[in-house]
Amino acid sequence: MDKTVPMIRRIGGNQSIGSMSLRLMYSPPPESTGSKVSTAPIAMTNSDTPNPPIMRTSNVVDNTVYDVMNGTDVFKADGFVDNMFDLVENVYEKDPLGPTKESSLDAPPVKCVRSIYGINVETEAGAIYRKVPVVTVGDNVADHRYMLDTEACLNTSSGHDALKLKDLLTYNIKGGIVYETPDTLQDVPGKTEQRRVCGDGTVPYWNMIHALTWKDKVDVLTVDELNGASHRAIIADERCFALLKRYCRVIDPRANAMMIMKKNMSNATVSGIGSLALEADDYRE
Repeated sequence: MDKTVPMIRRIGGNQSIGSMSLRLMYSPPPESTGSKVSTAPIAMTNSDTPNPPIMRTSNVVDNTVYDVMNGTDVFKADGFVDNMFDLVENVYEKDPLGPTKESSLDAPPVKCVRSIYGINVETEAGAIYRKVPVVTVGDNVADHRYMLDTEACLNTSSGHDALKLKDLLTYNIKGGIVYETPDTLQDVPGKTEQRRVCGDGTVPYWNMIHALTWKDKVDVLTVDELNGASHRAIIADERCFALLKRYCRVIDPRANAMMIMKKNMSNATVSGIGSLALEADDYRE
């Protein structure tokens, strides 16, 4: 709606000069699509996605309502990233290899998988946003309509399920970003019992252990977790090199070649040396 508001300037008496026209617009909170998969799925949610009790530290009594939303809903509500949806829908989702579907879920077409990753480094698992409390002017061009809610925290007041609240308190909230910690309960594919662990500082734990879902689909599957190894620093971790050395060992066909040839020379003529073959049973590591 448009509303003309007089600008008052006192000049010795009750005089007013000038006026300004303000365009006021109210944008209602966005509606969540829940677990419904969109054509450009980004950070989708499901029935297992937690809905923790959140409050703001600046208000003792606060009627602010927080909702669980997937990434697609958040970006659409922000309103400035339409090109990103075109990229996801027309490039990634239409890729015949299915990078966000088949190839990211199914086992790779190999016989052996060695999964090595770090654990127990606080890892970003979600974020809490609030609407930017500003009025845009001019052409209404802005960078974003939503910002991290740096005052958000877990509401530990009474009235919540004690057990669920205890588990939620294993997450840390810093500057509006939710981090899983080494005390966070995690599901493990193929096991009914949960364990307390977190990711490598970049990738959440639930993503790190995805290889376990391939257990019955590849001939050999090993998983090695390096406690305290972060996402990038793991490539300089001596434990990682030790595992690589163990798994990458191959039998050198030249090993013991001279000994084998010398052994067979006793019964071979000079003309027959060139036809001697190294048998597989003679190879040694």
